[in-house]
Amino acid sequence: MRRFTRGQGSASAAVAVDEPPRPLRGLRFDLEQQSRRLRQLGPLMRGFHAPQGFHLWNGAYESVDAEVLWAMVKGLRPQRVMVAGAAPMTRKVLEAALPRSVERPRKPIELAERDLLIAGAPDADLVLGLLPELSPGVVVHVHPIRLPWAGGPGQDLIHAFLCGNRHFEVLLAHHALARERPDDVRAAVPSWRGTSEPGSLWLRRI
Repeated sequence: MRRFTRGQGSASAAVAVDEPPRPLRGLRFDLEQQSRRLRQLGPLMRGFHAPQGFHLWNGAYESVDAEVLWAMVKGLRPQRVMVAGAAPMTRKVLEAALPRSVERPRKPIELAERDLLIAGAPDADLVLGLLPELSPGVVVHVHPIRLPWAGGPGQDLIHAFLCGNRHFEVLLAHHALARERPDDVRAAVPSWRGTSEPGSLWLRRI
């Protein structure tokens, strides 16, 4: 049985991950391509500096998720960033990576190519209200997502939205990469010990 372990030290608790993945019919989910993208982000991830009040083993937003968010911001250099429901630890990393000059629009239609929408757990407001308003080239972060394994009603909602949707592509699915290609993840993100469960999903509006 393959397992992840949440947390560190004596309080660690094993999380069984032997349930079968769900089929992803109508959704392009190319882990080989995702692994290449993760490797390409490697040089930028090595520049990650944990912001004050953040550490990689916090039980919420940990190794891989944090470094990739940092690398995405540094690589895309967005002019505008919109935050929608992102958790506090996600916000800490985001704010540390962003330049002070970045614009903070309140409407998704104001975002343009290479801009970012940083969201937390998916809900109806995100899936039905924000995502359909995005312009081509906008990159989206959602967390936590366990595709293609079960992950609750919010994940089911975004899964249904993406099935057969030619307007969005999956850039990176951290959970799937960590489970199916752990060696690739360790090579790209040296801080990852294989004992935490990354959960960010990165999408791009086509």
